[in-house]
Amino acid sequence: MAIAETLPKNWHLEEEGVSYHGFIDQEYPRVVYSYDGGNLLVRINRVQEPNKFGGWGYLVWTAGEHSEELGIVEEFDDAKQLALEFMREYGTD
Repeated sequence: MAIAETLPKNWHLEEEGVSYHGFIDQEYPRVVYSYDGGNLLVRINRVQEPNKFGGWGYLVWTAGEHSEELGIVEEFDDAKQLALEFMREYGTD
């Protein structure tokens, strides 16, 4: 599940895992990246979105000194790419 590419400078994989809930037969991947330069995390979580993607998607969002929702996408690989794009751009201003 880890991103095959090298993470941008000052970014690190903080947490990666999958929870399984048997009652509804769903897996919930979660990934958290942290930034060395401050209080900032980029998170990927599986979420239920009833009006999109047949009810499920991957939410990419940031928390900490810069909080925003980066988007909801259908595929986990797309979520990782969205997170990578943010990490590459953050701090380059």
